[in-house]
Amino acid sequence: MSTSQQNKTRYSDILSILTTLVVTSFFFTYDVYYIVPTILDPLGQRIMTVVSIWIVYNIVANTWACYMIKNTMDTLPQDLQQPTKEEAHLWHHCDICDMLVPPRAWHCKICNCCMLKRDHHCNFTGSCIGHNNHRYFLWLTFFMSLGTGMVLVFNAIDVLRHYRTNTFAELKKTVIFAINLVSFLVPAINFFIQLAAVIKNSTNFDKSGKDYSLGFWKNVQMVLGKRSFWTLISPTIDSPLAHHGSQWEVKEVKEN
Repeated sequence: MSTSQQNKTRYSDILSILTTLVVTSFFFTYDVYYIVPTILDPLGQRIMTVVSIWIVYNIVANTWACYMIKNTMDTLPQDLQQPTKEEAHLWHHCDICDMLVPPRAWHCKICNCCMLKRDHHCNFTGSCIGHNNHRYFLWLTFFMSLGTGMVLVFNAIDVLRHYRTNTFAELKKTVIFAINLVSFLVPAINFFIQLAAVIKNSTNFDKSGKDYSLGFWKNVQMVLGKRSFWTLISPTIDSPLAHHGSQWEVKEVKEN
């Protein structure tokens, strides 16, 4: 990839992240300060504010984690960057990188390098989603869905209360509701796609996951780490993964 292409990619990544943060900030402000006070009592408003802050924190922190945590080959310990004799037949050669890469590692044309257990290049975060940051992307889509879903409910109530008033203010509310609906559907669809991938231990390159599926609990820990669902609370919770991303246990096939 040329220098100009790399710069375009970098600017595109920054723009993607900024868009995510701007949309998040807008809906947080609009909902907490303009819509919720017209629907809930003071106690309900306080609860919604606390919950909303927690959701926004997780969106911002998980976005940052997705962007900062890499899945490149150099994240492997030095002794795991080359296969052992016993594992050599499982690795494959990347013609673009001109190097051997482990099972489930694939080349990203945008990042211009191979990624460990690559799933896809994400426009939400401007980064590749793979072995090391899959957990953060899963929770990012969850909290984006939860946040925009909550806002959608309150916006729907507000729009219905002013239905057929035929005012400019009502038109603005309807437009915001439509944007809100799209902002909910996109991450929600992505969340359920990723949740299915976690449950099956699959990726976009291996949608069935039949070779690597080790059962529900092991599959979950492969992505979420040792502390599994506790990682929902915060991306700062330390949850070591089962391995570094180069040695994948294959499901045993029972002979009849």
